[in-house]
Amino acid sequence: MVQLSPADRIVLQTAQGSGASVGMLEQESGPALFKCVLIATQACVLAWRPMRETVEQTVRTREFLVRLSGRQMKRTRPVTAPALLDGLFKSFSLWGRLE
Repeated sequence: MVQLSPADRIVLQTAQGSGASVGMLEQESGPALFKCVLIATQACVLAWRPMRETVEQTVRTREFLVRLSGRQMKRTRPVTAPALLDGLFKSFSLWGRLE
């Protein structure tokens, strides 16, 4: 069984949520690959921006997302991109269930 990273899970969940199947990700047509790359880029940008911001509200949001991910973090590195992506994935899943 293949272990997916949080970023890969976000890409798969987003693609599946938009009506695409996992088989679509294996297609080699131009539009299908472009859609996959676009979704992956959106997920990366969504995680990258809070990683770089220094505004107090963004710092609190970043800490909340890391806590929501359930990962144990080192004191020397309290926030990592995989933890942030995992927190985003879980928050989107939670919002989806609430709607």
